[in-house]
Amino acid sequence: MRSQARKSSGWRRKSAEAARILDQHFARPGSSPPDLARSFHGLDVHGPREHISAAALRADEQRVSRTGRWLVRHGTDRCAVFVGLRLLANTISPEDVELLKMIGLLREFGPEAAEALTRRGAITALKWLAERTTEQTRLRAVEGVMRMDKSFEHKWLLRRGLGRDEMSRYLAGDLATQAHLHEAIVRADVPDWLVDETGWFLATMTGAHGVGVVLENYPPGDLVAAAHVRHLSSRKTTKERYYTAAATCAYIHQTDALSRSWSPDARAAVVEAYIAVLARREWVETAHALLRSGHHLAAALTRAVPGELSAKLGWQNP
Repeated sequence: MRSQARKSSGWRRKSAEAARILDQHFARPGSSPPDLARSFHGLDVHGPREHISAAALRADEQRVSRTGRWLVRHGTDRCAVFVGLRLLANTISPEDVELLKMIGLLREFGPEAAEALTRRGAITALKWLAERTTEQTRLRAVEGVMRMDKSFEHKWLLRRGLGRDEMSRYLAGDLATQAHLHEAIVRADVPDWLVDETGWFLATMTGAHGVGVVLENYPPGDLVAAAHVRHLSSRKTTKERYYTAAATCAYIHQTDALSRSWSPDARAAVVEAYIAVLARREWVETAHALLRSGHHLAAALTRAVPGELSAKLGWQNP
């Protein structure tokens, strides 16, 4: 706790120092962006934004935009690039959107670029960035889309919003709720992509303890799981479908906390329905192929499914 407080205090001091340098720069009419090239060396400004934002608001907007753009394009020091991104987050020039998209593809600067795009309401650019990045950058970009979401964005959030990395655990439950997953998946006729994404939503929420909404705290979880397995029963098997269904089934089967939010009958019915699908010959063959393949989901499958359940599914987890 003290360590975090000291780190936050250090970030604030560095951010305030960066703001002081900017104030001096903008106070000199003849100074140009290259004059700032080495001024921010060693100033890690990952923390609070308010000091730099205040400095940007005190200066001429066009000059702020021009300076931020130059630092992002030409800065040879990572700290200078971060300051440039912070400046661009406080301007509204549409010509900066493409620059923010490009710098956002660099993992180190992606979260800041996503924040800048969010602050200017560039929802199309945020979706573009989310579809091409992972982890923190993708998380920030999707969160930005969610902040501006209207009903016409629900399909994109359902189809493209959930990633396949560890950071997705932070977002899955909130994303499923905002995009109305429960309304989409319970329909009689749904596309394959929605069945597959629903599987990932459910499987991801089973591992969200301590970071996001876990399955037992997702109010329509029983309805979504029941609809998911119902749609799976008429689909062909794939490695990903097997993994998400087995991981979800195992969690529902063995997690006592679900008894507080799911009725015993609903819980038993969903588990039985998943087992009925997963124990089919072609699905068992997929499980065996997955376990032999060295696929990254093989280890995840053996961690998720206990031996007792794997035996019922037709393969034995040692």
